[in-house]
Amino acid sequence: RYTYRALVAYVIRSLVSAYASIRKCTTEGRASMSLDLNVLRSQVAKLKPRHLRPLPLWDYATSFVSAFYLPEDDLCKWVAEHPGYPSWHYLNVASVGAGASRSKRQRERLLQRIEAVLKGGEFSRNKRALDHRQEEEEKKTFHDL
Repeated sequence: RYTYRALVAYVIRSLVSAYASIRKCTTEGRASMSLDLNVLRSQVAKLKPRHLRPLPLWDYATSFVSAFYLPEDDLCKWVAEHPGYPSWHYLNVASVGAGASRSKRQRERLLQRIEAVLKGGEFSRNKRALDHRQEEEEKKTFHDL
C-alpha cells in the first residue's frame, strides 16, 4: 500500500525534475508535459488502487507544468505562492518559460526578480501586507484632498 504511494510520488518528482532541467521548451513541449502527466494518471487509475486517490503530489506536478505558461508577473506570484520546489526549478521555469522570448537582459532581470522572491522579497506575505497598508494610506490621503 505505502510502496505504491511512494513509487508514484517518486515518479512524479522525477518527472518534475526532468521538466525543470530542460533547456528549451516549445508550446508543443508544454502540451507534451501535460499529456505525460495525464497518461501517468490514467495508467495508475487502471490499477484501481483506492489508496492512490488522490494521486500523491498531483498538484505539485500540475502546478509546475502550468507555471511554464505564466507571464512574468504571474510567474513571480506563483513562485511566492508555491514553496516546495528547489530554487533551480523556479529559475529554469523563468528562463525557459516566461523568459524564453525575452532578450538576454530582460531574462536576467526576470531571474533576479525570481531570486528576490525566493529570498522573501517582492511577493512575500510581509511585502504584500506593507504594500496593502501603503495603498490604504494613499487612498485616505487622496480622499482627504
